[in-house]
Amino acid sequence: MPSVQTVLEQIEVNVLNGYTFIQWRKQLVADNGTVVASEPHRTALAPEQYMPDGTLLPPTDRSAQLANVDAHLAELGFPPTSPADRALIASHDTRRLTVKAAKPQKGNPNV
Repeated sequence: MPSVQTVLEQIEVNVLNGYTFIQWRKQLVADNGTVVASEPHRTALAPEQYMPDGTLLPPTDRSAQLANVDAHLAELGFPPTSPADRALIASHDTRRLTVKAAKPQKGNPNV
């Protein structure tokens, strides 16, 4: 009997804006291991956000966002993200750059 899988395919960190983009493959796999069908499932994790005065806004709750991904995968008939995938995402998440709003500098012609 064919099985369904959720396979982590790509993690991309945009160093300009701090977003982490994640892509899984939702796959239907035949008994012999051949992938019969495959389509992407994507999400983006927002960076820490700072107000212009330097105040840190509450961080995006990664666990809650990934729980939403799992709920959506379940609605589509696919298994949730694995603990190993979550650990790999967390390792990339700790390396993200924190994006701070730049304060205008007096005399800066680029502002």
